[in-house]
Amino acid sequence: FFLVVCKMRVSFTLFAFTLLFAATFAEVTQDEGVYVLTNDNFDSWLADQEFALIEFYAPWCGHCKNLAPHYAQAAQELAAAGSSAALAKVDATENPELGQKFEVRGYPTLFWFSKENGHAPTSYNGPREAPGIVQWVTKQTKNTFDVLDSQEALENARKEFHPNAVVVLYGNSDAYPSLLTFTRNVQEVGVYQITDESLFGSYKNGDVVVYPSHIDPVVTRVTEREELFDSIMNSAFPPVVEFEGSHFQRLAASSDFIVIAVDDLSDSSKTESLISLLNTVAESKDKFGIMYGDSNKLGRGIQGAGASGNVFPTIIAINTKTNEQIAFDEKLNWNLDTVNKWLDGLLDGSTTTFKKSEPIPENNNGPVTTLVADNFDDVTSGKSVLIKYYAPWCGHCKTLAPVYEELGAAFKGKDIIIAEIDATANYIAESRVSGFPTIIYYDAQGNSEVYQEGRDLESLTAYVNTKLGSHQHDEL
Repeated sequence: FFLVVCKMRVSFTLFAFTLLFAATFAEVTQDEGVYVLTNDNFDSWLADQEFALIEFYAPWCGHCKNLAPHYAQAAQELAAAGSSAALAKVDATENPELGQKFEVRGYPTLFWFSKENGHAPTSYNGPREAPGIVQWVTKQTKNTFDVLDSQEALENARKEFHPNAVVVLYGNSDAYPSLLTFTRNVQEVGVYQITDESLFGSYKNGDVVVYPSHIDPVVTRVTEREELFDSIMNSAFPPVVEFEGSHFQRLAASSDFIVIAVDDLSDSSKTESLISLLNTVAESKDKFGIMYGDSNKLGRGIQGAGASGNVFPTIIAINTKTNEQIAFDEKLNWNLDTVNKWLDGLLDGSTTTFKKSEPIPENNNGPVTTLVADNFDDVTSGKSVLIKYYAPWCGHCKTLAPVYEELGAAFKGKDIIIAEIDATANYIAESRVSGFPTIIYYDAQGNSEVYQEGRDLESLTAYVNTKLGSHQHDEL
């Protein structure tokens, strides 16, 4: 009996150890070159990696599906090149513990890990297409700089990064490690080395030379990281740059306002005119980060910031402290003087929010009253109103439209106005509109509440009847 018990204990211990061993060293498979990670293998796999880019995704996520082929291609290209970085992915719906651990709030979310940084996660905000991913990862894993062996090579590098700068280390310097860190953090600037003394010209061993596109080369010999970064960043970019996420983040950190001027950039004459005006503006506006963008790409974005989306060129401004968005007054003439005055007004408070509006409808006798910014107060002040805030492109709004028409018809002539407003084409002061459609009830005394019930006719009718009943009771 004792022997049997001992055998059972040994067998149980061996079984438990086998399970523990299997959990600790769970197999890691690959899907088109991308490692597939789970709760069981994540930590052990990551511990073996010098560098890793890991995507947290959901199978149903459209953006994840769009990224997938680019991510796989990047993984394969990096592996073929012998990169020290590996690409992996985690299905966060199947491994929720990992999603919670890394505080994943949306999909896809990507993190960069490096052994030298203790595998602490850093949010990846780089490109989402294969060439850009490969370039980004390659820069992150660099331990040496590309060496320029001729003046022609330097000129080619400057053309590649134009209009941004390239930085060249002549010879060797204690700044080398800081420059490596810089090139890993700033993708838009190229960093190179020239070791052939015959190519030094007037420069000396240890010189770090910034070659901007808009001013003469800038020389520094500082080696301390923060001071070196500041020295490079102060001259690496022209005062006016095209709209990109990386430029936005950079400028937001050092400006009171970000301003984005928008026009049709497919027209070269309009592009040149816009950039010329902005360059002149930038000469006296050091508190502003100035960018320009294409109306064909940023149209919906500037509408969301308060512009009509119909008048170009125009400008929107973003207060970097409060995130308030202010649109240029489209009733003003577009010229250097008005733009300068408008920008100055952002600093002294004299510039006010542009209240864009569609034309006031000539015939507004339908079952649903059409509101625009210019008639909003006149129509709604002192009255009970149910207002639908919608966007023309919104699918849910289109589904609701015929139901809302029936609702309007049912209460036509009653002591309530059933109304709607295109929130993309008109200025709205209502801060509770964060999605479409949003329905809000306002009573005659100025009280209001967001409608949270069903979007069918029966639910809407019952809700309005409740409000009419309470209103009539108040009158009695």
